[in-house]
Amino acid sequence: MAPMSIAPRISNKIANMSLVCAILVVGLHCKADFVQGSMVLFAWKILVQVFGAIAVPFFFVISGFLLAGHMHEKKWWVRENLKRIRTLLVPYVCSCIVFIALEFGLKLLANITSHQDLWRNFDFSCGYWLQAFGVDLRFNPINAPLWYVRALLVLVGLSFFVKRLAIGVGVSLLLFLYVVSCFCFIRIDNDNWVCRECLVSLDAVKALFYFTSGVFLRLRAGFLFSHFHRPLIYSLTVGLFVALVFLLLNESPYFGRACWLFVPFGGCVIFDLMPSRKWPSELTSLSFPIYIFHTAIIQVVGVILRESAPFVAEAMKRSMSV
Repeated sequence: MAPMSIAPRISNKIANMSLVCAILVVGLHCKADFVQGSMVLFAWKILVQVFGAIAVPFFFVISGFLLAGHMHEKKWWVRENLKRIRTLLVPYVCSCIVFIALEFGLKLLANITSHQDLWRNFDFSCGYWLQAFGVDLRFNPINAPLWYVRALLVLVGLSFFVKRLAIGVGVSLLLFLYVVSCFCFIRIDNDNWVCRECLVSLDAVKALFYFTSGVFLRLRAGFLFSHFHRPLIYSLTVGLFVALVFLLLNESPYFGRACWLFVPFGGCVIFDLMPSRKWPSELTSLSFPIYIFHTAIIQVVGVILRESAPFVAEAMKRSMSV
């Protein structure tokens, strides 16, 4: 059976917003090196920290939305997972191998030039390999941006159950857990395994919520922007945005958590307002490469702007910690 068709206007909106979100991901990981208290800095924070927070969740929603188009087919789960092995898992493993080889090569070169033992600072333990390939879900893989591919592989594997969540009361339950997770504050301490487990659990709830929401929106076409839901969503978005501006002006510690509350509603409104005429394919086709390779792009931007080493270091630090 053929996949469920997508209206051309919706398809164009998805392509356009994917490009916007990919660019926002790059901005999200860059250091804002402006004068403190300036309007430029304030505008940057609104653009990147508020609207930029929508970027990654959007990709999870769209992944679920596109997958749901095949859920009416026979043996869809087996076919889609086999497809992801070819299109996601194999490139994922190959990328990890390349980055491991680069890391080993750099360490070996450093040992040779410093006349140290060749195998100094090498880690061949089982824990290293589990972390490098992202098998240990508490850590990013060695090529950090690939955490999204890993998460997507897990979600597609769980999609048989996600479908039942989407057509039942599961979305309401996930929405409740999502809102609860927005109010949970955990001090980041990588040396505390309890802290890491809690952070992974909260992130997993958010990813599952967005992916399931995408499936729900595809299976319940027209639900989101019905005559009843559109004014409600717009009103909530405006109210939350005003609250975010107030929290940002007062440098409130609750700003980050309020952003996560804004994301699902703000994302819906921005998508609704996105132009339905597709932008040039030369631009929209760059969305996924920009998203996956944003750390390299940040470094290139730093070189072009002739920024100091701390710019790249800060960008890499933030990129590796998201």
